[in-house]
Amino acid sequence: FDKNKYFNIVTIMTATASHFEIKVSDLKSKNRSRRISIPRQIAMYLCREHTKLSLPDIGRHFGGKDHTTVIFAHKKCTRLINENDDLKKTVKTITANIESGKTLRNVAKKSE
Repeated sequence: FDKNKYFNIVTIMTATASHFEIKVSDLKSKNRSRRISIPRQIAMYLCREHTKLSLPDIGRHFGGKDHTTVIFAHKKCTRLINENDDLKKTVKTITANIESGKTLRNVAKKSE
């Protein structure tokens, strides 16, 4: 059983946006408010951890962000996950939603 088979840019963005009650378009936007930037950084972190996409590819999917932005997001999330139990739980919840296929079913429903 390959738990990473459900992880792609669409499911990661959808699961993260859904968890934080924002739109996927917010993750791709230039909005720098914490309400948007934290979920964006988490989604970038998950893309780096669970996909084989390059840093520039991940950045492009997030509204043309530079690869250094992706590096920063990954480092910041790694540090915060180790320091902050709430954030660790959040990332685990989003990851579990993707692994279970729940997010994929939600993506399929929205496209019907």
